[in-house]
Amino acid sequence: MEHGDLDAVLEIAGASFDPPWTREQFELELERSFASCTVVDVGGVIAAYSISWLIAGELEVLAVATHPAHQRADHARELVINLLRGASLAGASSGFLEVRADNPPAIALYTSLGFARISCRARYYADGTDAVIMAWKAAT
Repeated sequence: MEHGDLDAVLEIAGASFDPPWTREQFELELERSFASCTVVDVGGVIAAYSISWLIAGELEVLAVATHPAHQRADHARELVINLLRGASLAGASSGFLEVRADNPPAIALYTSLGFARISCRARYYADGTDAVIMAWKAAT
């Protein structure tokens, strides 16, 4: 992800999250040395993105989103696989993320890639929806 991608990324964020991240939040992540900001480019169009942190041997997945016009094309799966592969290569032993409890497709994706439910944050999101906390352990 580069600064020039942010208009497209903001469009995806607006369609995916309530409230969506702001331009300033994305710009801050682009400057963090421990952040990974990645996009999937399909024929010159940004179709999906991910934001993660890798700190002290631990992966934290902050956001994964796909443009509605590009859903069901496995872009999110590709992004998460690459995050896990990169984290493993960097020596990470574990990872975490939170996902809305009312998002079964995302929960199924993360579960299929080795994440397991470990906790729940009741009424975590602004609309009162719970957050499911999921963890991943690197293969040893």
